[in-house]
Amino acid sequence: MAEEKDDYSGEEEEELRAKNQVAIKVKMNGSESDSNLVLVSMSITFGKLLNRFAKARGVDPAAFRLFMDGNDLQPDGTPKMMEMKAGRSYEVDCMARQEGGR
Repeated sequence: MAEEKDDYSGEEEEELRAKNQVAIKVKMNGSESDSNLVLVSMSITFGKLLNRFAKARGVDPAAFRLFMDGNDLQPDGTPKMMEMKAGRSYEVDCMARQEGGR
């Protein structure tokens, strides 16, 4: 289940809920100073969110992955699939893709 953040007032939460949106703070490499707050629909894919974030930074989205609470967010996943609640805000980390193994 997604961890909620309490960054919004009740009025702002109501507006997001009415629009069926969530606020997602995307942090580059876990850095609070290098982050963007985006309002997205419950049905947007995390792949599209990553593409937007990468385009705004001028980087290749294929070089990064999104994580929330230590879990990899699949490109075809959505806030709704992650049980995020409309009107709430969440934090997502954008980390450089790493290939493991021998």
